[in-house]
Amino acid sequence: MSLSQSRWTTWRQHQKLDKAIELGSKLFQPDDDFATNNDNNNQFTYTEEMDSSDSSDVNDIKQELYEQEHDEQDLLKDHVENHNASELLFDADDAANEIDIASALILLKKQHNLSTKCIEDIILLLKSLRVSNTPSSWYKVKRLLLKSKPQSTEYFICSICDQLSTNKKYCQFCSTTHHVELPSFRVFSVKDQLQNILFNHHDIDLYYRKKDLLIRDIRDASVYQSIRAQHSNLMLTLTINIDGIQPSKGSIKTIWPIILIINELAPNLRFAFHNIILAGLWPGPSKPSRDKMKHLLRPIVDELLLLERGQAFNLLDKGMQIIHVYLIAGCCDKPAQALAQCIVEPIAAFGCGFMVPTDNNGHVRSFSTTQHDINTIRKRSNEQYDELINLLQLQTQLKSLWSKKNQLIDELTDSHNQKGIAGVCIFRELKYFDVGYSFTADSLHNIYLGTFKRMIGLWLGTKSREKEWSVLEKINKLDELFERVRLPSTTTRIPRSLLDYKKFKGNEFRVLLLFGHAIFYKILPKRFYDHLIQLVVLMHLAEGREIRMLVHATRGPRNQGQEMINNLNLFQHALRHAYIYSSKTNLGSFVKSHLLHFNDKPEKIAMKIGHKNKKEDCAVRHLFPQSELNFYSTLHIGDLRLSTRTYSHGKSSDDSNILFILNGNKTFGRIRSIFTVNDGEPLLFVAHVLNISPLVCQLDGYEEFEFRDIQTASATDWSFVLINVQDFIEKTVLFERPNQCCCFFRFPNLVHSS
Repeated sequence: MSLSQSRWTTWRQHQKLDKAIELGSKLFQPDDDFATNNDNNNQFTYTEEMDSSDSSDVNDIKQELYEQEHDEQDLLKDHVENHNASELLFDADDAANEIDIASALILLKKQHNLSTKCIEDIILLLKSLRVSNTPSSWYKVKRLLLKSKPQSTEYFICSICDQLSTNKKYCQFCSTTHHVELPSFRVFSVKDQLQNILFNHHDIDLYYRKKDLLIRDIRDASVYQSIRAQHSNLMLTLTINIDGIQPSKGSIKTIWPIILIINELAPNLRFAFHNIILAGLWPGPSKPSRDKMKHLLRPIVDELLLLERGQAFNLLDKGMQIIHVYLIAGCCDKPAQALAQCIVEPIAAFGCGFMVPTDNNGHVRSFSTTQHDINTIRKRSNEQYDELINLLQLQTQLKSLWSKKNQLIDELTDSHNQKGIAGVCIFRELKYFDVGYSFTADSLHNIYLGTFKRMIGLWLGTKSREKEWSVLEKINKLDELFERVRLPSTTTRIPRSLLDYKKFKGNEFRVLLLFGHAIFYKILPKRFYDHLIQLVVLMHLAEGREIRMLVHATRGPRNQGQEMINNLNLFQHALRHAYIYSSKTNLGSFVKSHLLHFNDKPEKIAMKIGHKNKKEDCAVRHLFPQSELNFYSTLHIGDLRLSTRTYSHGKSSDDSNILFILNGNKTFGRIRSIFTVNDGEPLLFVAHVLNISPLVCQLDGYEEFEFRDIQTASATDWSFVLINVQDFIEKTVLFERPNQCCCFFRFPNLVHSS
């Protein structure tokens, strides 16, 4: 490069540097107009969406900053670090230290799902604004909050003696030196993670008692209450989940994390990322065998046995306390439950984890039961397990004395006598874990991908074309009706065409059952439709009112387990520091209100109106003849989007169907118009049906059950009402038949978890 080119490049870099610092300074300045005009008594604040022309300058600046190369970033970093320290933004007495800022950055990253590169750019921005004590890099942020790596142990399974060893080359049990890679897994300290969670929560009820006869949570059920009745001291209970997941989309590899959940946390906090306990991880690349799963669970169960005796934990408000921790439940899909329960595969004889009878009449194995079976069957339990495991061990000892011919003769008899037991279930060692009823039902696999998928196959499958329940010849009409089910954009998975029902995922079957069942009305024979409605109402009642796949927090390294536990501990330490120390610094109000969502004043929900509509609603104009009206097609309330029914027409999702408060009652409706009067707060003009009735479910005999979360209207007798945004409750689902009859559905819960 010539001297003139070098000077020109240096000058251009300094120009961009000065512009970046100037932009950062402007971004840091508070919006005085907004601060002055903001009404503290108003719960909502709103802004109008910018036109594309207004944002052109911002886009130009963004584009220019993105075009800078790594050498320009290094130049910016060096320039800022060498700047005069006397021009600090805050006074030294009030300034946050490095750990305060690092904690806020971690919480910001988690809340907005920011990339590491974005955090590094924020660090550069803070330095350009001369914020004191800013960490130098993302690596430094992690080092400040994680002084040491979370405690973990990697175990190797010896291929000779089948024992666990912590040495990948040498087995101390059989004194074998291995020259090939051994199967391995990693376990993490449950106690350390419990300590992090307990220290971050001062509102965990360690003395929970049921207050009424209603069951709202696992803690209200009889099993939990019977355990609580036996303990007057501090107690925690856990639920375990075992499942295989793909570390990345399209990957053929599966990893198997062992996750624990604290039942004493409130349901809305229980499944939050920072409250998850990662007990162990099988790294794949394939599903572990029963023996390997037993090895994986062995050190975890050993630690749980220690926790049952009581361990000292440091609580945020109470200091050191002895707490007894018990595992009381497990939630797994059928294949994972078979591994943990150590029984045969779910499709085999006696493969049901709840011990229902099997019928071998024909070539299809059936687990269906009659009322007589339910009343007389002996379900799986610890007592039955003890009998069967003793029988299994006795038969194993006797087989070693028999000839091979006699072993083959008695194999079928042994399998029948053992009732599906394939080995020792190590959960039997735990005090309050029952190897039968402690494994709970998983709705996604048991109902949606199990029972309901089978029902759809019977109704629409070619093999049952001649049966009385078959509606295969009307599948095209059903598909057209299914397209008329209007789902909000927040639906987990918008289903495909009903013609592709064989490819449906679990959440697509869930939508079809909970909201799409109405398409079968007067198409499916009445007695089968009534049976379907019973299942619909049952699932609406069973699903209560968020998880994120833990693997989403990783970047796909070889050691996923260590990366997962590092992410968990990093966020937990950031929370702990923010709770205790941030209030003493100038970061206090920001951390509490924006990152911890804790504020003495009612939190204001930001509203943003967009897609301005030039066409007026004549009915609204009639209500405000002399006012200045502005009409819009969309309204964002926080992260939630609402739209008008005309805007949603023809789109794959529909955000115009809502539940709102009218005269103190919850009412289904459709948004006709979104508008402002004299540039005031947004208002909603909503259509609702006058003659509406709840779904009636026919029970056995002459009994009927009214279900008000699903309502129908025989005629479209619409009425219109003006409501404030504060009267909006949630988005709903609408099914409008060709004859203009409507069905309105409320979601059982706003964030589905199976």
